[in-house]
Amino acid sequence: MILKLIMIMILIFILKDITRYLNKDMPIINKCLLIIAHPDDESMFFSPLIKIHKPHLLLFCYCNEERKKEFKRFCKYKKLKCFIVEQKRNYHEVFKDGMNWDINLMKNIIKDQINKYKYKTVITFDEGGVSGHSNHISCYKAVSELEYEYKSIKFLYLKTVNLFEKYLIFLRRPNLSIRNVLFKNMLFYPSQLKWYRYLWCIFSNYQWFNVFIDKKILT
Repeated sequence: MILKLIMIMILIFILKDITRYLNKDMPIINKCLLIIAHPDDESMFFSPLIKIHKPHLLLFCYCNEERKKEFKRFCKYKKLKCFIVEQKRNYHEVFKDGMNWDINLMKNIIKDQINKYKYKTVITFDEGGVSGHSNHISCYKAVSELEYEYKSIKFLYLKTVNLFEKYLIFLRRPNLSIRNVLFKNMLFYPSQLKWYRYLWCIFSNYQWFNVFIDKKILT
């Protein structure tokens, strides 16, 4: 407990007087759906996006009751509309953390969400899943297969970078300032605040800017 308090104080001190930046290539995003695998994915990886664009969140696996409550508390405070797939019907056994997920079922759930809310942009992880997590990659597979059915929607994928680029925040010099966003977001997940998460909050590039891949532009 004492070590945790010391790390919090150090982190607040560091973040208090320094400005970090969002990526200057952040695309224009309208009426957005962000698809994530677990509670705190939105804070760990998509904080810059959430600060600017306020997307709806579609969460597939809430992991446990404590993390579900943390996620709902976060969304309520941030005034974000959130949807938790796993708590519907019998999906608790289908979308368990770390298990192989049914991509076709995921596609149908996402399609229902898109058709109901008429999103202009859909965002999730890329094929690397940022951390290589199988559930992140399942989100990518389900979303990428829908591109062919929704030609008018922009599909964007959070770029997975190598280990060197992931943690050296001073390699990039974008032009939109952002302060303290990530750490404030992560405070909504006390069950996940292990010592290494504090280091992630300080050093990970994903806390300060997001780079998205638009496959339609690349092809």
